Amino acid sequence: MKNKWKLVLALTLFACAIGIGVYAYKDGGESAPDDASLAVPWYCHRCNKGYMLTPAQYEPTIGKGVHPANEGDSGDMTAMVMIVECPVCKGAAVAARRCEVHGEIYDPRDADPARRQCSQCAAKQGATKQ
Repeated sequence: MKNKWKLVLALTLFACAIGIGVYAYKDGGESAPDDASLAVPWYCHRCNKGYMLTPAQYEPTIGKGVHPANEGDSGDMTAMVMIVECPVCKGAAVAARRCEVHGEIYDPRDADPARRQCSQCAAKQGATKQ
């Protein structure tokens, strides 16, 4: 009976070791893809420019932070957004959108409502309202 418990314990420890090994191999073995078709838009308020970055480019610096337009607020958690390091100025670039018509990258959460869409689309909308 004593040997049976030793065998059960040994098999349990062996199964745990295999599980840990598989988890460690699976978790750390893959790097982010550097495929241009997977690039997503980011907008830097310091540069006032938008950038398309692949997962391999933004993955090392991605995190959450307060939107640059809300930095002076008293920690409004609703202003938390995904942020990466700007490839040009090393400032905070926020997740953005890219206009499907003109290709312009803009921040839909900009503090200035007039800049929450593509400037060319906004100009066309303004011209049609007059």
